[in-house]
Amino acid sequence: MSESKVIDVSQLIDDQPIRAFHIKLVILVFLIMVFDGYDLQSMGFAAPGIVKLLHIDRSMLGPVFSASLVGMLFGAPFFGWAGDRFGRRPAILCGVGIFAVGSLLTAAAQNQPELLVLRFLTGVGLGAVPANCIALVSEYAPKRVRATMIVMAQIGLTFGSMLPAVASGVLEAAYGWRPLFIIGGVGPVVVGALVLAMLPESLKFLIVNKRPVHKIWRAARALDPSVPADSGSTLVVPGARISGAQRFHVKHLFADGLGRITPLIWLLYITFLSANYFIHGWMPILFRDDGLSITQTAVTAAMFDVGGILGALVASRLVDKFGVATVVVLYIVACPAFGLIGMITNSVYLLSAVIFVAGFCLVGITLSMNAVTGVIYPTEIRAKGVGWAYGLGRFASIMSPVIGGWLIAMHLPISQLFLVPVVPLIVGTVACYALMQLCVRRFNGISFNRNETPKTELPAAASTASDPA
Repeated sequence: MSESKVIDVSQLIDDQPIRAFHIKLVILVFLIMVFDGYDLQSMGFAAPGIVKLLHIDRSMLGPVFSASLVGMLFGAPFFGWAGDRFGRRPAILCGVGIFAVGSLLTAAAQNQPELLVLRFLTGVGLGAVPANCIALVSEYAPKRVRATMIVMAQIGLTFGSMLPAVASGVLEAAYGWRPLFIIGGVGPVVVGALVLAMLPESLKFLIVNKRPVHKIWRAARALDPSVPADSGSTLVVPGARISGAQRFHVKHLFADGLGRITPLIWLLYITFLSANYFIHGWMPILFRDDGLSITQTAVTAAMFDVGGILGALVASRLVDKFGVATVVVLYIVACPAFGLIGMITNSVYLLSAVIFVAGFCLVGITLSMNAVTGVIYPTEIRAKGVGWAYGLGRFASIMSPVIGGWLIAMHLPISQLFLVPVVPLIVGTVACYALMQLCVRRFNGISFNRNETPKTELPAAASTASDPA
């Protein structure tokens, strides 16, 4: 009888060259994130038309902006659990379906209560997508380019955030605000069909959760056709501690050396999401009120996402090399950039330049932190870890658009209004520096490519699967 051959799946993945498999995975997740970003930001650009057509006071739009964040508060942790329990792929499909339906129904809304309910529903679906997409890409990406692959896929979120500005500039004057949400519903249906046909399930998830052996080997050979599928081979995920079949408890996010890291991750998500939702929720309507035309507002706001794309591309490579230190620098630069936005609205060109820098930093922070979080948490709790961070971050940032509405009702000048997001960014700078220090110790250096010293506070669980044939 031949000796069983053990295949270390983590090593198998890390040793892979970049194949067509990886490119397909990144493209599919990119497309998913395009419409996640689109549906998240569409309300901000539809808001001026909604105010005019439905006769809603602009200060009352704060709860409508926050409704989707409340939905994400429930959607992110729940679908983080679902992704670790039932699979990344079905959780992503459910999320895409929910926010597609929510967006299509929003296009038919007639009053503020309907908008509140439908934006909440849309938010539930939007909350399902990022955590599971990050987990899926993390679990197929070689360690040397893991942050880069996560960020490249997540850049779809930034491209999607740009599209409402384009759609608003092209369609709103002639057709009103409703087509913005029709696009946000039809697009995800098309992408959902591609996901159903082509998106793979995580190989590590299949092994850790003891899924059918034929699915495990099919996923392994899709990744690497040279993987032997013989009876003497065993696929192993070293260090796996808890199976999705076991009951999850939030304490798992604080075990295995994560006791101080997890609270800092949560605080950081609160800071950059608060700044993000304020800027995207109120920037278009504040610029319009300050005298910019529809086209000027669309172009100027789009510069935020143009800067964000470049920031994400630069940050992705730097995070692979320098870890959390990259995010610290982005936080430091973001603080003055955001403070300047409301002070130079008299010059469209200078305003566009400052918004470009602000987008470079904030989008770079957002996507870099997604990559950092995806690397820090292990397979068994990865989607839950990212989902809880997103959920709690969005819960705390729910008040950001509402506070904006209160301050606008007080008739504060635009120069003071754009100082609001600077406050969480200053807090984030300090918290990110503390996280960097903890990660340097955890990963034995500033880079995530170094080996992590294993710690075993989580309950042990079987993490192998073999071909019974």
